[in-house]
Amino acid sequence: MKRNDVESDGEWYLSWMFDELYDAGIIKRYLYESNSFTLSRTRTYPILEIKKTKTKLKELSFLQEHTYKPDFLLEWNEKYLNKFFRIIEDNTCTVKCPFFAIRSTKDNKPYTFIECKPIFDKNSMSRLFRINQKWLYDKYGLFVQLCIVPTIFEKMFTPARFLLTDKTMQQRILKYEPITLNEYLIKLDI
Repeated sequence: MKRNDVESDGEWYLSWMFDELYDAGIIKRYLYESNSFTLSRTRTYPILEIKKTKTKLKELSFLQEHTYKPDFLLEWNEKYLNKFFRIIEDNTCTVKCPFFAIRSTKDNKPYTFIECKPIFDKNSMSRLFRINQKWLYDKYGLFVQLCIVPTIFEKMFTPARFLLTDKTMQQRILKYEPITLNEYLIKLDI
């Protein structure tokens, strides 16, 4: 994925993580902004418009439609169930997995929707996301997981490309000790 293909640096960095998970066979595919969900439709009210020659009934809106589009959709390799992801409805998981997944009603495959946010969120968009997250789960039974970049890299593994700066390709200065995907897999005993 190229920088121009995404809206933010965080989404670009997160795509590097997904590239490594894809190359390792942990996810089967990932899509960027593939689904849009209508959370509420436009609400209107009628008004009678009276003119000199005719009277006409018009609809005016007082609430606009509200839609939400998650940043990424991951399709998991079933082999990594209860290692990298767990199904929300299952009550049998005995380890803490980094991702929640849902089973598709169409093909019964495990999927995770992802929303990417930065650590510092100057416009408080994470707060708005939390409302959309609850709304989407209540209305459609779909869960969207929040990934804060680079916090997720600290908790899991740091993509190799993230270790280098964007412009000069010099070693990036990090406030944590990064581990690779292979080291993370060893830690998970995979």
